[in-house]
Amino acid sequence: MERHGRSVNVPLQVWQNGARRMLGFRFSPVLQDNGKPIKIHIDSEQVGGASGGLVFCLELIDQLTPEDLTQGRIIAVTGTLDRRARVGGIEGARFKCIAAERAGAQIFLCPPENVDELKGAGLRVVGVRSLEEALQVLQAKPRP
Repeated sequence: MERHGRSVNVPLQVWQNGARRMLGFRFSPVLQDNGKPIKIHIDSEQVGGASGGLVFCLELIDQLTPEDLTQGRIIAVTGTLDRRARVGGIEGARFKCIAAERAGAQIFLCPPENVDELKGAGLRVVGVRSLEEALQVLQAKPRP
């Protein structure tokens, strides 16, 4: 892919559900405006669970569009993502939030049904119901 006029290789991963490897994302029309083909190589060997659907989709959008969704921040994300871009609840959110905090994340995006169990976390926890809501949170100007 190309970002800011230079070629960038980005490793992406596929999420696994039991014995099935899963990949689900939708390219928006903005990606087709330059007419160049998009090549994606995905290595799914070290990934498990469906709770990475949202983060996987956000990473694809971040890497395939000129906008920088992270804006220099460390962002942690969890949640399933269905075909209509709705975010679904996950198990183990508390443990994922602890790991995100230890990794230095400033924001933890998760399904709304998991927010209550994360009260008192040392980072900003935001419940998002859809891919669109997650993008709105990331595109907003970062808090000081």
